[in-house]
Amino acid sequence: MGLSRDDRPMINLLTLLKFDIIWRVLTQGSFFAILLLLGVGLGVSCGSAGNVPTSTSYTLTATATVGGSISPTGAVLVNAGTDQPFTFNPDSGYALFSVAVDGVDKGIIDKYTFLNVESNHTISATFRRYSSHPSITAGAGNGGSISPSGVVAVTQGSSETFTITPNAGYLTESVVVDDIALPATVTYTFSNVWETHTIYATFVPSTSLH
Repeated sequence: MGLSRDDRPMINLLTLLKFDIIWRVLTQGSFFAILLLLGVGLGVSCGSAGNVPTSTSYTLTATATVGGSISPTGAVLVNAGTDQPFTFNPDSGYALFSVAVDGVDKGIIDKYTFLNVESNHTISATFRRYSSHPSITAGAGNGGSISPSGVVAVTQGSSETFTITPNAGYLTESVVVDDIALPATVTYTFSNVWETHTIYATFVPSTSLH
């Protein structure tokens, strides 16, 4: 380990002192000089070792989806044995949907604190678009029906199930949810609704599939 600039004059002085003591030992055989020589050697070694840093830190990686923020964010360095709190702040029109710590879902919480940190961790916040009066617009093409249909009001955070029923001689072709076509199904459930959605069912004559 290198010595700092401030340590060098002291070491040079000690080195000269050691040479002087060694000369006295060789020429005079002084027991006191021998003890001084041993003391100076130990002093130099201990003084050098005393400059070794011993602190340890860990990284807490904090991320958030579109619609909000987590504070502090990014790679947060934390000294070993200390605590580190995190808070979550949704943007206007969004709500906190879930918080995951080291991949484990903690649900909807206002804040989270890592206690007595002794390893690296991750924390992530997920936000969803928020509507004070969410609704689901449901419709169906020729050859079948969807129930309930029309504009369906939904309580925030609740679920709503839709049943798709083809008419006689028809089969369900696809179910389009929020403009994404999904495979044919008998029912579809929106869970934990916080925003407006759409669902639309399409049908084809059963003979067209043969």
